[in-house]
Amino acid sequence: MMFHIVKEISALSNMRLAVQFTNGTTKLYDVKPLEKNFQSLNNSKINPYSTA
Repeated sequence: MMFHIVKEISALSNMRLAVQFTNGTTKLYDVKPLEKNFQSLNNSKINPYSTA
C-alpha cells in the first residue's frame, strides 16, 4: 500500500483545502460536507479557514 506524504496545506475560500504532496501533485478538497459532523466548524467564533 502506498502512502502519499503531505508537504503543505493551504486554506482556500468556501471551506476548501489545497493539499500539496511531496511528489509535486496538488489536490483540492472540499470540507464543507464535514461541517455537519464537526461542531467546531459551525461555531462562528472559531473559523479555521479565516485568513484574517
